[in-house]
Amino acid sequence: MARGFDMSHYHEESFGETPAAVVEDAMEQAEVAQAEADAVNQRKILLRIDFLNSGKSIQVLAGETLHNAAAKLDLMIPKSLRYGNLWPLVKC
Repeated sequence: MARGFDMSHYHEESFGETPAAVVEDAMEQAEVAQAEADAVNQRKILLRIDFLNSGKSIQVLAGETLHNAAAKLDLMIPKSLRYGNLWPLVKC
């Protein structure tokens, strides 16, 4: 037992290098997704955000962060959410 772990329950796999065709397909899909995102941003889609605890709401452009929307209403969201691992989860 290594450090209290029964190594008979350990399994490791190696799948080798990603095939070039898969990489090319992923790159093409990423380009399509980026083009679609750019088109959405050009349409200036407005989203409504309701801050339930304060009773305040605001309309923001798609892509604006929740923190920026809150700041416009003089609301504060804890900084740990802004700078921590949850940053991608707080984007409109």
